[in-house]
Amino acid sequence: QYDCFHLAKIIKDYASHDKRCVHGHSRGGAVVLDAGRQFPEITRADGRYITAILEAPVVPKGTAVAPHPGKVGQVITNYVMPIVFSLYAKISREKLEKMLMMKPTNDLKTNIVMKNFKSPKHYWVYLVNVANIAEWQAEQDHSLYETYHQVVLIQGERDDVLQNESMEASALVGQSLNKTLRIIKTTGTN
Repeated sequence: QYDCFHLAKIIKDYASHDKRCVHGHSRGGAVVLDAGRQFPEITRADGRYITAILEAPVVPKGTAVAPHPGKVGQVITNYVMPIVFSLYAKISREKLEKMLMMKPTNDLKTNIVMKNFKSPKHYWVYLVNVANIAEWQAEQDHSLYETYHQVVLIQGERDDVLQNESMEASALVGQSLNKTLRIIKTTGTN
């Protein structure tokens, strides 16, 4: 929620053109949509034309690929994931690039993923973010797609974290509310 405030402030105070574009990837997609919900006077202001590009985004009513409800999910998130992250924090670039989740890859993607395992510095921040994503998806409705003049949702052929079917279903409902919403499906991407 705090990231939304900072995004809206940047749009309002630092973006000098009337035509603007904001981009959110994964959780950043939720940040972009929620900034529009919290600050519609900025994202839908008269004279401003803001496009939201959502790349493999967390969306309203979307779900994770393999949700782990209940106690099993808590054990995995609270105890197993810290071990996995600590092991992956030391993984070599070569080993990382061989992993299925990295196909296809490029230098930028590899660098971002390598940094992901080292960030955040405190694991509890990761736990809070994971819980927040699930809650946000369940609580928000599709009206968030109306908070920008244009929305472009880019969907990879495969997503190892977020469920493509629920992402597309959410966007299709969004299209009924915002006729400018476009869904772009890419191939050979993850």
